[in-house]
Amino acid sequence: MGKERRQSERQAVSHPARIELEDGNIFSARIANLSQGGALLIFPDGDALPNIFHVVDMASDARREVRKAWTAPNRVGVEYIDGQSTRFGHPVRPQATFGKRARKD
Repeated sequence: MGKERRQSERQAVSHPARIELEDGNIFSARIANLSQGGALLIFPDGDALPNIFHVVDMASDARREVRKAWTAPNRVGVEYIDGQSTRFGHPVRPQATFGKRARKD
């Protein structure tokens, strides 16, 4: 396995998302996990996306400017570049154990 390079914990989610490109094109995606520094998007063709675009988390209606960090089949790793200190308006809560649902406060 490769070395873990993530600098903060990630939180598994399943949020519908919208990818907005500068040229006005809009695509549907899904946010699979979030961290302080970025997110994992489920999207069929990450290679077709430009390096910089916006992602809207449809669950919170929050919009972030992101940069593609990596792509794999049906997945795109993105890092936030808009300077906001939280991810999609909510602080990241560490997950106590794998597979355990986080409490909703």
